[in-house]
Amino acid sequence: MLTYAAACAARSQRQSDLGLPSDAPPVLPVDTLAAAQPRAIIHRADRMQGIGISMAGFQLAFQLAERSNRSLYTDWEMFLVGFEGIEEPPEALESADSQVGEAWTWEREGHEKQAPGTAARLAAADKPTVVELSGDDLSVAQVRDAWRAGGAPRSAAEEEKVFEDLNRHRLLERYTPNKYVRENLAALGSHERVVHIRVGDGGGPEGEGPCHVEDSRINLSAGMAALQQAILDHWKLSLANASSVLLLSDCAEVYNEMPAFSRPPWGWLHHSNLGATASELEQTWAEWLAMVNATEIMHTPSAFSSMAVRTSSRLTHEWQLCNGGDGGFATGQACSSSLVAFLAAASARHQLQLLEWGALLPDLPDLNRTAGRRRPRLPIRRVRHRRRT
Repeated sequence: MLTYAAACAARSQRQSDLGLPSDAPPVLPVDTLAAAQPRAIIHRADRMQGIGISMAGFQLAFQLAERSNRSLYTDWEMFLVGFEGIEEPPEALESADSQVGEAWTWEREGHEKQAPGTAARLAAADKPTVVELSGDDLSVAQVRDAWRAGGAPRSAAEEEKVFEDLNRHRLLERYTPNKYVRENLAALGSHERVVHIRVGDGGGPEGEGPCHVEDSRINLSAGMAALQQAILDHWKLSLANASSVLLLSDCAEVYNEMPAFSRPPWGWLHHSNLGATASELEQTWAEWLAMVNATEIMHTPSAFSSMAVRTSSRLTHEWQLCNGGDGGFATGQACSSSLVAFLAAASARHQLQLLEWGALLPDLPDLNRTAGRRRPRLPIRRVRHRRRT
């Protein structure tokens, strides 16, 4: 099991790589340890998950800890590498009585299926001293029973307000990005609009990122060029103003074929759970925070971008590029019209144009004038429109 010391070692190694003096791990004074709340929640991160799903679990643990007046600790190395504010659990907790709380949105091998609210009720009770929490079900139903006994019942509206406040305000007030993440965030610049295009987890050819798309109809280069124009049209932006939009992706070809937008100076990054270095994790956290700080986000279905949306206090519009149920381009809720279909249509249109330019279809003028020239329509769904809180 990962320890806090291991995360500190990773942080120290990063400082050494940059030629900076190494900081000692933070140590709580003895009198602070003695006065600390003995009841605790330890967030246990699933090593198979990336930042998006793990952040849902950490925020769930944060919600439970705040409601139940418990201290919060985590073994999530990715978070410890990028953020400050989490302390090492006191030694007394190592021998304390503990119980596992599970709160997953899907069946997980090796994890017990527990009724919604089980972890919350464990957190609210005097015992166990330690609740070891794993899961990703960040919902009011999972946390509303975590309040310590004796308080007046809260209405559904009050619960929702507290839930949103903890997610969108209190979390990043309590835990702040470290200097390396902040430096990378500054390198991205300030952008009100961010587009996140996630292609997938696959490794892809060496040096190209996970750009492999299963659907044989799709020419990713032609599709992304059409996608860039469709996004500009959606926001009524000219090419001259396109750089006001920050593009984030896990695929080099997305960056190559959508050059009008601003992009990270470091290019594509390995998935946070698939070989990312400490430096890449810091850059990944900077990309995530760029979405948190945006007012409008357009994204393919992804836990990474969805958790940025759920953490943002500035967001006014969220737009989702639907993937549909007919391809392996990211994952998410199916739509009647899909991004896969758009990319396939754009690829077909591009191929017909190439044939036309090569004069290989002289006898099919009607086809050239219709299917070859008609621009496919990009399915963009408005997920939410809300006022800032």
